[in-house]
Amino acid sequence: MAFASTNVMETGHNQSSMFRRMDAKERGERIKQERLKKGLSQEKLGRAIGVSQPAIKKIEAGTTENSKLLPKIAKELGVPLHEIAPGLDGPTPGAEGPYTVRQRDFPIHAATVAPGGEITVSENPVEKTVTPTVVESVAGAYGVIVAGTSMEPELKQGMIAILHPHMPLTAGGTFLLFQEEDGAGPAMFREIVKVAKDKVTVRQHSPARETVISTKDWPWAHQVVAIILRR
Repeated sequence: MAFASTNVMETGHNQSSMFRRMDAKERGERIKQERLKKGLSQEKLGRAIGVSQPAIKKIEAGTTENSKLLPKIAKELGVPLHEIAPGLDGPTPGAEGPYTVRQRDFPIHAATVAPGGEITVSENPVEKTVTPTVVESVAGAYGVIVAGTSMEPELKQGMIAILHPHMPLTAGGTFLLFQEEDGAGPAMFREIVKVAKDKVTVRQHSPARETVISTKDWPWAHQVVAIILRR
């Protein structure tokens, strides 16, 4: 697994951001809000895109996923498609308007807990998904399915941590630390408490514990800049 990495000897500042998939109920509520802003009834919106009022009602209630209608709805409401349907940039085949389906080419790696409490990240991706907006322009960005409980509740097992491999090590941020540049060796998710010249104070949350580690032993770090909550 060839990672483009940031050496932990560098320092700097960054604020993490969050990314979460929008579920059907959230999407429906957003559509409802935008419809009301436009002063449209469900019937008028349905008529404008060629469906019945009950079809719009089901979409807004989150009881149907009818993704084929989303580009038309976004166009009629005058909002970017990605705001009501993350993963679509708005030409979905068969839909009107300048819409395209974003490719699922963002690599997600698995992780397993090692006997010493660290984790091992899989060499090859176990799945791929749509690239989160926060790392759309970041070369080498990837995701890791969280294993272990050491960083709960911030990082729970099964969540996908989105990693930026080029951010400087910063106190207050959460990073995936590696002993080897290619990611083949032991790794661990830790919050960074303090950065010194050749040592870093790191914190795990469960059980709460701070440890001072050497940058010679853990010289590579990738920052967690987003989290995907799996359903």
